[in-house]
Amino acid sequence: MASPASCPALLVAAPASGQGKTTVTSALARLHARQGRRVCVFKCGPDFLDPHWHQLASGAPVHSLDLWINGAPDCAQRLHDAAREADLILIEGVMGLFDGAPSAADLAQRFGVPVLAVIDASAMAGTFGALAHGLRDYRHGL
Repeated sequence: MASPASCPALLVAAPASGQGKTTVTSALARLHARQGRRVCVFKCGPDFLDPHWHQLASGAPVHSLDLWINGAPDCAQRLHDAAREADLILIEGVMGLFDGAPSAADLAQRFGVPVLAVIDASAMAGTFGALAHGLRDYRHGL
């Protein structure tokens, strides 16, 4: 099964819920859709509200992409199908990047999707660097 290598893909993650993943994912979807790109957005885990915003932003249906719910073969097929139809694949993670079993990090690593970390640094200073460094280096190969 092909990975999304034939189509640019990005997983939007964060250290926790409430950091702005949905806002950033929707903004990226809207930006690229307005530029005439076909954007396919996925949401990790069961969610009914976030996909609504992504669909409004991208103009396309949003589907679940979850290793626990769908299984790896189904996720691979969904990514393969999306890569054939879209110019860009966006995946919004759930909770924190390494939270859950399997986590958004597991999905990104399994399919070779780069991760964009969204961090609400509004109440931080130097800790931001430590947090960003930790997200980047916590798991080798991600």
